[in-house]
Amino acid sequence: MEMNMTEEKTYLRKLVTLGFSATKTSIKLISEGRYDLALHYLSKANTHFVALENYVYSKDEKIMREEFIDAVVAFNNFYEEVLTNIRTSHSHQHSFIYFDDFKRKLVPVVGLVDSNIDLELN
Repeated sequence: MEMNMTEEKTYLRKLVTLGFSATKTSIKLISEGRYDLALHYLSKANTHFVALENYVYSKDEKIMREEFIDAVVAFNNFYEEVLTNIRTSHSHQHSFIYFDDFKRKLVPVVGLVDSNIDLELN
């Protein structure tokens, strides 16, 4: 059964909201040096953004938007940076830079799905 546009928007909003919430929790835990728990939340976020990416790619032009793909790419960059820094015991200075870039890329997506999440842009 096909979803109508309202249902699609609700589904996408849920993926974006849950994904961002888990990402935000992971970066907070990283700043506290709690890497094991941060990885748990990062994994949850990854699940939501993989689902978002797969859903968007499975649709036609009406939902296949560059804004979604840009946000997913920015999340993936953040994800890989965090994993590399934890694996190599490097500083997370760049993790925070990638997180800020991810938030900027998420701005248009938040508008497209009518979300009211606060991205806390500086």
